[in-house]
Amino acid sequence: MSKLILASKSPRRLELLKSTNIIPDIVDPANINETMKQKEKPKIYLKRICLEKAKNIQKKYENDIILAADTIVSTKQKIFLKPKDEKDAKKTLKYLSGRNHSVITGVCVLFKDWKKIKIIETKIKFKKLHNNEIDQYIKTSQWVDKAG
Repeated sequence: MSKLILASKSPRRLELLKSTNIIPDIVDPANINETMKQKEKPKIYLKRICLEKAKNIQKKYENDIILAADTIVSTKQKIFLKPKDEKDAKKTLKYLSGRNHSVITGVCVLFKDWKKIKIIETKIKFKKLHNNEIDQYIKTSQWVDKAG
């Protein structure tokens, strides 16, 4: 019987699956280069990254079902990945403050030669944040490991 392999290190992905009574047999995060290609559009980037993650893990688990996903934040074709540090998180929040943006999640499922990729986009209107609100949020560390 095939196993379900989650190709993600995101605790939120695992929580989300568990909340729907889907429990992966194995959690094995893919280690791939997530660098964006020049002029690559956000949804194209996300499809490529999800597929690369799934294929990377499929090499180890050829007869199993691979589930890979990623989330990005995008505004006017600018992509925001997970911030590297507090300074990066603060810069991102200041940029997004008062703007419309999209939170886009890509999901890829592979099973042998079969594949399905789905992209889901949610449009967000971000309220104008004051510097003290940004500083307070940064102190909570809730921004760690989250896109945008």
